Amino acid sequence: MSKGSNPTNVTTTTASEPSEFIRPYYTQAIDAAQQLYENPNIPSFFPNNTFVDFAPETETALQLATVESLTRQSTIRFFSTRNKQSFIR
Repeated sequence: MSKGSNPTNVTTTTASEPSEFIRPYYTQAIDAAQQLYENPNIPSFFPNNTFVDFAPETETALQLATVESLTRQSTIRFFSTRNKQSFIR
């Protein structure tokens, strides 16, 4: 039966900057991306919306759900106010 190791000394190192050996490649990649982003001659592959509007049925359902929730809230407020007044009498 093997026993797992149980290290008593563990050192963790973190850095917010890229390592020295990767820094030139990282800088080159960032610079190239910036040039592509700023280049006006690059075609826009998605010049319009990249999503579709809701179907009319979905719009109607969302509007009905909104009306239903607002109606229920006002009904609850009405009855909770009315019950409080009946207790006061």
